[in-house]
Amino acid sequence: MNELFEAEAQNEALRIGQRDTLEELRGILSGYDLRTCRQGISETRRGVEEWLTSRWNSVSNLQVQSTRDAELARFGRISFYLWGLFQRISCTYAPDNAYENLLRHLASADQDIGLITFNYDTFLDRALINVYGVRLETPEEYYAKRLIKIHGSVNWLTTHRSGDPHVPDGLVSDHGVFAREAANLMFTGGEIDLSSTLVIDPTNVLLKSLPSLRTHPRLSGNYFYPFILMPLTDKLYGRLKGHQETLVSKARELIQQASEIFVIGYRAADQLFQGLIKNAQRVPVHVVSHGDAEEIMKHVVWASGNRVKPGSVNDKGFLQFVNTYR
Repeated sequence: MNELFEAEAQNEALRIGQRDTLEELRGILSGYDLRTCRQGISETRRGVEEWLTSRWNSVSNLQVQSTRDAELARFGRISFYLWGLFQRISCTYAPDNAYENLLRHLASADQDIGLITFNYDTFLDRALINVYGVRLETPEEYYAKRLIKIHGSVNWLTTHRSGDPHVPDGLVSDHGVFAREAANLMFTGGEIDLSSTLVIDPTNVLLKSLPSLRTHPRLSGNYFYPFILMPLTDKLYGRLKGHQETLVSKARELIQQASEIFVIGYRAADQLFQGLIKNAQRVPVHVVSHGDAEEIMKHVVWASGNRVKPGSVNDKGFLQFVNTYR
């Protein structure tokens, strides 16, 4: 996560992804923005989540409205930057991968599952479509299939707010300027209402191109925003109307119903996870990570208030876990 704003992260996403995917977003963060992000993370030595959280919380202390708006606009551009980065990565999806293999194991064992993911990409979504033959084209279909994307997803968009300006005629065909204007509006406008969320099938070719997306009937002629919660420790929940009532509520239900919990490839550091895990019903928790699984296990047990029991620990990563899962 700390490498999100490094040139290597952008180059790797371009190398393994499709270079023309959402290409209009490639320069959404200026060189100055990227250097500021890298420098801030380096100076705090606490990681991108902690640095961004500190920066976000400092906005309320700014006295001059134009300065505050400039900082909020930068956060909007960061969100659009992450959208482009992770959509490019999502386009690398290839069938018969580890996600599909794990779901096939679970399906063949006739196990009832619920999935809470903190990732923005659509790897798990596509695996669910391929293995279980489901549709994922509305928020309700995600909830019904018990896939809760608590931090948002690259194929989820929040549409025009009542207070947003309409797109000027001059931006109808200038998609790069449209992206910049939308990013600048994202947090300087009003509350983001999740009831306006538009879900596009994760395999839909519309997601590869901003011009194509702008032809969608619910998006045409208006600004819209990716439902991507930035990597902050508290994830901007106060700006999202309906987040507690929908995604958080559904995630809480899954945790309450679970007979076993697997924490895979996740540091479990943000406040939302700490609130959710307290709903566990004295069940075992298993941790899969790279080198720090024991530390994460201790944190999860502590965050739950000892409402979970330590289970297995796998320090060799997701792929090894899938290959040995029974």
